[in-house]
Amino acid sequence: MYHILKRFRMNTKTITILLMVLLIAPMTGHSQKPFDFHAGLALPLGGFANDDKVIDMEEESENCGAAPGLTAGVHMIYPLTGDGLGVFAGVDFTYNAMKKKVKDELTEEIDDGEADIHFPSYFNIPITAGLNYSFPVNEKTMLFIKLGGAYNIFKMTDLTVEFDSEKASISMNTSKKFGFLAGAGVYLNDKLSLNLSYFGLGKHALKGKLREPGEEAESLETDKAVGFATFTLAFHF
Repeated sequence: MYHILKRFRMNTKTITILLMVLLIAPMTGHSQKPFDFHAGLALPLGGFANDDKVIDMEEESENCGAAPGLTAGVHMIYPLTGDGLGVFAGVDFTYNAMKKKVKDELTEEIDDGEADIHFPSYFNIPITAGLNYSFPVNEKTMLFIKLGGAYNIFKMTDLTVEFDSEKASISMNTSKKFGFLAGAGVYLNDKLSLNLSYFGLGKHALKGKLREPGEEAESLETDKAVGFATFTLAFHF
């Protein structure tokens, strides 16, 4: 993971650091402000989940063939009014491997039982901010909804094939794009909540290189659709 994160440009690191400062700073003077850590499942949707023609050198595809993965993150909600309206800011980290079906198809296409294949994985870091509204439905149940913008950092790791001491690879650059977050949830008590969120992160324009033994590197360009739902348990403190 370190080798992936160190590729991000300095401006992205600066945005993340500034966001974390904004998340933590309100807590120093207003400890009552809700701050949460959440973790759970990341479920690919649309082209991000579609496993048709994921890596096809003859036909461009926006599909990723991503399998269900994991997510974790931190959010802060800053109340604006006394009736439940507030603003939120947060950062999440999601990981999705490639579906087994896609891996099997690529292995069959390469058709070399001696090859050592490392398949791509997908990493997303959406930095989000927007409006949050909490409201009671009865004396024991409090619901909330949120809607906001997202600045997403997307990385598709390398596909590499090694055989007879030679190596071929497809490497794609990190991409950044704006999208949105829509979510809802229910407080189980004052410390725990269940959250369902949708991240619509658009089509990321990727540029990269195809490298084969004895050949000049070939430039690649493709769009990859990124969208997923997350189901998480959050601890508020």
